[in-house]
Amino acid sequence: MITAGSDDAVLVALKAFVHQVLPALGNRQVVTGQQNNVPMPPPGDFVVIVPNGRYWLSTSSHVYRPDEEMRDGIMPTRGEYKVNFYGPSSPDYAQSFAILWRDIYACDALRPAGIQPLWASDARQMPLVDDAKQYEDRWLVQTHLQFNATVSTAQQFAGTVALSILEAD
Repeated sequence: MITAGSDDAVLVALKAFVHQVLPALGNRQVVTGQQNNVPMPPPGDFVVIVPNGRYWLSTSSHVYRPDEEMRDGIMPTRGEYKVNFYGPSSPDYAQSFAILWRDIYACDALRPAGIQPLWASDARQMPLVDDAKQYEDRWLVQTHLQFNATVSTAQQFAGTVALSILEAD
């Protein structure tokens, strides 16, 4: 089981970053996507964040914690997340987000969560037709970030070693 770098932890950090960049949006206006039987937020501006992929960046490493009898396997991981902006302000919100994602601002904001931005796509308009066959304003920024996925397992350690000398003939 992943103990660090879980999807929930990354999504919490991304939502917090969106709130920093776009403080006019309330908690109910920044949500994670792909939830069944959940309607879109009320009309107006809102953001939906959708996980899109995880990719290895290098070979895993490990850290031993003898005091806790644990071993951590650590995998540097590139996470890919689609950040969808809806509503009349979506073009400006998407561009503001993309500008600050590519800035040191995002590095500083995400550092406490153990996440660092890598790059992002340009903001682009994505057509969306709703159930009433009406076009809705939707802009997308594809983000890429790095986190270290960590899996902790139990590990036995030798606390003391008894040595004895055997004499050879």
